[in-house]
Amino acid sequence: MTKQTEKWIKKAQEDEKVAEILLASEFPVFAAICFHLQQAAEKYVKALVVENNISMSKTHNIVQIIDEKLLQIYPEFENLSDAAALLTDFGIEPRYPGDYPEFTASDSEKALEAMNQIKEAIMSKLNN
Repeated sequence: MTKQTEKWIKKAQEDEKVAEILLASEFPVFAAICFHLQQAAEKYVKALVVENNISMSKTHNIVQIIDEKLLQIYPEFENLSDAAALLTDFGIEPRYPGDYPEFTASDSEKALEAMNQIKEAIMSKLNN
């Protein structure tokens, strides 16, 4: 694993840790939890892009990154499309007030499950 890839993984783990802390909080902030889980997944995906020495533009759209940068190399990532779509929405919608419905514990659980699915797929490639 390259040093740059390791940096992306470290940043992903930091967002994942923030989400874990918020989830365990007495007063969890579900929009923030969903946002940090999206950020973690995005950074895991970008780590694999960097590891494969693929250039990328700045985007928070996980679906776009997977579709445009990784599917040709890893066609099995097609099964990540639902998780990527869910998380992409969580990374964009909670940024501005009034643009999204209230997030719930259920949303946070779905986001955690989606992030873990993406993380496992990415790490399985990086650990080969």
